[in-house]
Amino acid sequence: MILKELYLYPDLVEYPKEITSAVRDQTRCLCNFLERNSLKKIKFKTESFKRICIVGHDVPDKKVFINSCNVAVKEAIFDKYLYDFRKKSEQDLHEFFISWLMSGLECLNEQLAIPLENIEEGVQLFRDGDYKNEWIYKSKKIAGTNYKATLKCCLTMNEFKLYLVIDSKSEVIAEELVITTIPDEIVFVRKFNDLVVHNGIVQVLDKFGDLVFEYNVANIQ
Repeated sequence: MILKELYLYPDLVEYPKEITSAVRDQTRCLCNFLERNSLKKIKFKTESFKRICIVGHDVPDKKVFINSCNVAVKEAIFDKYLYDFRKKSEQDLHEFFISWLMSGLECLNEQLAIPLENIEEGVQLFRDGDYKNEWIYKSKKIAGTNYKATLKCCLTMNEFKLYLVIDSKSEVIAEELVITTIPDEIVFVRKFNDLVVHNGIVQVLDKFGDLVFEYNVANIQ
């Protein structure tokens, strides 16, 4: 198996839903970044798991278990009071999540082989980029013009946004917001899938081939 996914959240039974739902969304910015910039690049092979879940508890179990869905689960201390204090600052909250995640992964690494060094490098890359998680999903040349159409993704602790960017020789000519959702891949990955360019019309299609957004290059002044 290839390790592809990384999740961080408080135990869904031990903590109230308003905490678990908020934290699961907030941690996707960090974990998604590490999935794309660390795990995806190295294609780390495992014998029995393709996802790691670090689950918060007041008193965590020291054991690691792998469930029937090929998920390696490791419990780690979740300090609710420190979380409430750190969430007043976006940077502090990111650092709270990093510390919590790495403490769980370091303990997990004592029992299962994981690419800990690669993940640590990804964390530093996340810090160096001011905790931003942005990436290019797809780009296409617009025939008959000097323009290029690009779908740019921006994932924060609070939301996911997809932009259509029209540029010429790296100069942004137009930038249009296509969709905004909660920061959850289960929600946003279905909402866009392809970028189609025909006769100066740029279309964004969802996973089912339905039109999500359309832009006419003729509108560019």
